[in-house]
Amino acid sequence: MSVAVQYLPPEDAESVSLALLDMAAALYPLLESVPVNGGLYRGNEMRHEITDGVLSFFAEYCVHVLNLEPGEAMAGVPSVSVKPHSEMRRRAFAAS
Repeated sequence: MSVAVQYLPPEDAESVSLALLDMAAALYPLLESVPVNGGLYRGNEMRHEITDGVLSFFAEYCVHVLNLEPGEAMAGVPSVSVKPHSEMRRRAFAAS
């Protein structure tokens, strides 16, 4: 999962560049480990860029999604009867 955070410094900031760099430095440890449902997700490939007075911070999180209700995802899909390959070959030879 990709996460992007954008930060605009307050208009009354004495130094816009310093405010952006301070926020970038604060986001690295803050987003390094994110707690979710009692577990921790570790941020990967974290980076930042400053363009036109806007800080953009990026991080990647590896998230695994499990479907706890088997069959729910396939509801509405008709069931199919599959015949063994050997039976299909016998029918093909018998027809020729």
